[in-house]
Amino acid sequence: MTLQAKRAFIEEVALRLETTGFPRMWGRVFAALLVAEPPEQTADDLTDTLHASRGSISTATRALEQMNLIERISKTGVRKDYFRNKPGAWPELMRKRNEALTIMRDIAERGLELIDSDDPEVRLGLEEMRDFVAFFEQELPGFLERWKRRRQELAPSRPPQ
Repeated sequence: MTLQAKRAFIEEVALRLETTGFPRMWGRVFAALLVAEPPEQTADDLTDTLHASRGSISTATRALEQMNLIERISKTGVRKDYFRNKPGAWPELMRKRNEALTIMRDIAERGLELIDSDDPEVRLGLEEMRDFVAFFEQELPGFLERWKRRRQELAPSRPPQ
């Protein structure tokens, strides 16, 4: 990949993720790590690659770590931290999103308890929210198990995630 193609990819990913609510710099850091050679990069490496301030790199890496999309690693004898895409991040991200959805199901159930009306139009939004989340909670374990099997088929030498 040429440097120009790499920069174009990083910017494209950042712009696309921005449309989903991701801050652009987070998208840049995430994308830079997706195509990094070597896969482990220091904050200084990311600063140089992205022509960004050390503070914005620090904020982005901290946020991406909290989202479990990247991880911080250390190397023996080296005093700097390195960042890389986190193996197994996507199934873990789905599990975490499921936890957030469970909160939404609880909110819907509480709202339905508080509504005095039996009017289906009044109850519709909360019932749909509750039912969708309950369905997702039911389906996610099977989905993740199917993913684990598929991952093993695609890359049998890698450990299951």
